[in-house]
Amino acid sequence: MQQTLFRIPLDAPWSLGPLGEVPGFGFGLALVLWVLVGALWCYRMRKELEFSPAAFLPLAFWIVGAIVIVRVPSFIHRDAYAVIEGATAAIARGDAPTPAYMARGHAYQTIHDDVSAAADYKAAADRDSKAVEPRRELAWLLSTSPNESVRDPKAAADVAAEMSRLAGDRDPWALDVLAATLAEAGKFDEAIATARRAAELADDSNDAVIANRLRGIRERLALYQEHRPWRESRVGKAIPIYGYGFMLFLGFFAAGWTGTRRAASAGIPADLVWDIALWLFFAGIAGCRLFYILEYPDRVFGGKQGLEKLIAIVNLPDGGLVLYGGVISGIIVYVLYCRKKGLNAQKIADALVPSLFLGVAFGRIGCFFNGCCYGDRCDLPWGVTFPVGSVPDMAMVTRGYLAAEEVVHRIALHPTQIYSAIDGFILYLLTAGYFRMRPKPGAVTIVALLCYPVTRFFIEYLRSDEPPVLLHVRTLIFRGSELFQVQTPFTISQWVSVGMFAAGLAYGWWWNRKPAATAPAVPAGMLATPSAT
Repeated sequence: MQQTLFRIPLDAPWSLGPLGEVPGFGFGLALVLWVLVGALWCYRMRKELEFSPAAFLPLAFWIVGAIVIVRVPSFIHRDAYAVIEGATAAIARGDAPTPAYMARGHAYQTIHDDVSAAADYKAAADRDSKAVEPRRELAWLLSTSPNESVRDPKAAADVAAEMSRLAGDRDPWALDVLAATLAEAGKFDEAIATARRAAELADDSNDAVIANRLRGIRERLALYQEHRPWRESRVGKAIPIYGYGFMLFLGFFAAGWTGTRRAASAGIPADLVWDIALWLFFAGIAGCRLFYILEYPDRVFGGKQGLEKLIAIVNLPDGGLVLYGGVISGIIVYVLYCRKKGLNAQKIADALVPSLFLGVAFGRIGCFFNGCCYGDRCDLPWGVTFPVGSVPDMAMVTRGYLAAEEVVHRIALHPTQIYSAIDGFILYLLTAGYFRMRPKPGAVTIVALLCYPVTRFFIEYLRSDEPPVLLHVRTLIFRGSELFQVQTPFTISQWVSVGMFAAGLAYGWWWNRKPAATAPAVPAGMLATPSAT
């Protein structure tokens, strides 16, 4: 879920692309907008606020808001300022000058003061003739800083040459920096060759830091292929707007809005629909996450200890949601909610089920933005090649299908996210249309339980992000020792699809033998209240 549509910067300028930049927080765009909002409010309320004590409360709120906007950058960078103050004091005392200069240089970069950061890295390098780190940081900054006054190709090349001599030719990080300096100097052929070597070494490295840098190395290599140097982002602290989360947000409101309109024709209050939608949304997210944790515990908890494991459970930006987990938890919560409120679960479900498919369709578009749930190799005209460094791209590298140093010729994949989105929209139209001609309550739910597992089962054959299930058969004695393993032909989602289809058949058989429910969808007392909560 780490791919973002855009970021709202908290401590850096807002980028408008080719139009340039405008100031961000502080005395920038945010404060200007806040002033305009305050002025508009005062103009609209000018008659009511004349010499009225009621004006002081909103005025005080506006002043506090302005102060917060101005102070946001300082608050965000309070730790960096503390490091600068402590390192400056240590340097003045002569205590460990090289580490102090490095710490202060990193802190200066955090507050976007690349000029001071470069000076500190140079001072650290001058004090230790054999240190690689200060030269690596200095060469990187002189090559990739967004500040034109800091970038210096000649100085970067000199520092990088010295760094390479000290680090040798098998340090992926050092080679990555050297490639950046070569690209800044316009020597793109050499930069490409060096970046490829860095990618090869990073792919073979057992160092987690180096392995995590591989994605960035590949992104930079792709840029050098286009004869473009790498530039560090000006965005430091920012609020990321993730593509997946944004589409979930749209899907939730699209599903809720269409659900209220359909429910109204069955005499179900809109407030009740939104109440159920919220319960299903949060229960669904929790179920999706729990299913993922149970399916891939090593991905979630690998290399983590203590508190890190607890944080990993709810760390959704790192990815990890399985739709079927949300379906199962949603059904459980829905049934319990209806029982507690005395609702007719069958009648309400018929009105809500089509909207769930609409939400799934939007969510799958979010998967496409994020790159998760990707497909297998595709030789058809609509095969999708994902960007260098994306989730599918890195998966192809990790599995050995794509060389770490290869960024020009990439593997086209089935856009299974789009297939699933189209499937969701079709099932929405099918169930929404059938809702109008359903023979009795529960019919739409049965159609959903029979149709979705079938389409999901066959789409799974085109996906490559999830391997078939490997069953571990264990004995109950000898402390649960393993007897043997069985490789099944289906993925876990296909097995769940089989189970859901069977449940749909059983529910349909029971539904067909049961007379149509005559009870109203909502108790009369609930209809009289303004809210269902």
